Amino acid sequence: TTTAKQIKFVNLPASATIRIYTTSGVLVRALRHESVAQNGEFIWDVRNRNNQFVASGVYFYHVTAENGETVVGRMTIINYAQ
Repeated sequence: TTTAKQIKFVNLPASATIRIYTTSGVLVRALRHESVAQNGEFIWDVRNRNNQFVASGVYFYHVTAENGETVVGRMTIINYAQ
């Protein structure tokens, strides 16, 4: 939204690693999801490893479950000027 910057990953297994990459393959952030109580949801604050908000653009996510299953997808982030 224009007031809260977050992206919600849903339908995650109880244990998973989420990696966010730029289109050029640079790792933006690695996130660890370890919870059954959150119903498979994980909220990313749209910040990189240096705790800065990421720039607008296209990013790829790579989710790896504990059993080795993977899902890869693409997302577009748009930062609104305030």
